[in-house]
Amino acid sequence: MKDFRHILPFLAALLILTSCEKSQGKLCKNLLDGGVANEELLQGSWDLQQQAHTTNGKKFNQITDVGHDEYHFRVSFKDGEMTGHIINTFGGNYSLINENEIDINFHSHTMINTRDPEPKLSDAINNAICFAIIDQKLYVHHGSDKKKNILIFERS
Repeated sequence: MKDFRHILPFLAALLILTSCEKSQGKLCKNLLDGGVANEELLQGSWDLQQQAHTTNGKKFNQITDVGHDEYHFRVSFKDGEMTGHIINTFGGNYSLINENEIDINFHSHTMINTRDPEPKLSDAINNAICFAIIDQKLYVHHGSDKKKNILIFERS
């Protein structure tokens, strides 16, 4: 009986983690079903235009425009290297995994005069999960903010 009490929390945690992973996978698949994702189309510079929320990768709500008067968020992808700037600059590597999953790893980031929303936006791109290009816009799903889990970029 004692062993069962120790195993039960472990099983509950495993079940929760598995269901979260499945829902992320479904969201990424649905995002891809609405668009395309490949290295060639991803390459180039993209300017952040909006943030949004989605639970399924098909329907976007809570869409808010990003004001460019205070900051301008641009990210560029080329041959496995990613660079960008908001107020400060950052750089790193990216790799595409499976159909539309993306792995981004920062290796440099200047943090001078940092103010909102820079830490949230740089954290979002650094925690990117998957992407798709839909109607000439780059949709990046990330795991750093549950309320606004999609960044929407336009080619610059």
